[in-house]
Amino acid sequence: MIPISKLANGITLDVSGNWVNDKLSNTGTGRVITDGGKVSMSSGDEVKLGSGSLVDVSGGGWLQRSGKLVNGDAGSINIASQVGQGSQDNPFTTLRLN
Repeated sequence: MIPISKLANGITLDVSGNWVNDKLSNTGTGRVITDGGKVSMSSGDEVKLGSGSLVDVSGGGWLQRSGKLVNGDAGSINIASQVGQGSQDNPFTTLRLN
């Protein structure tokens, strides 16, 4: 695990699941990872996501040779910050999603 408290402008952190199409292949693929990963960001101060940054934990899919589609599950994003906790000036931490 790599601790992250700031993601710069325009950066993409991609732990999304893979999309695999075995119908195009004469041989089956090996291990197929379709589930999205987990991202956790925390800080005793602020967690900052720069303008245009993206955290992608979406699930993928696997189209098997038989034509069956197996869906991957999305992962998770956890953001924790202690800014303003318990103070009278700023009793709440704001999470803005644009």
